Amino acid sequence: MTGLCMLYCRRDHTRVLWLGPIHAPDSIGNLYGCGQCIAELHHMVHEQLRRKDLGSLPDRGSRPHLF
Repeated sequence: MTGLCMLYCRRDHTRVLWLGPIHAPDSIGNLYGCGQCIAELHHMVHEQLRRKDLGSLPDRGSRPHLF
């Protein structure tokens, strides 16, 4: 389908894929992304998992150090 990429590039009139529903505080909508932005998101998720496996990411429940 052709539409607006709702991820990083925000290009309009480009081929997009429906990624699923998105929940905002007062509504629910549909999230669409183009191939390039979906690839970037995929890369970021894999990088996050790789860093977590290496122990370089804090646990979700830990608090960041401010100083």
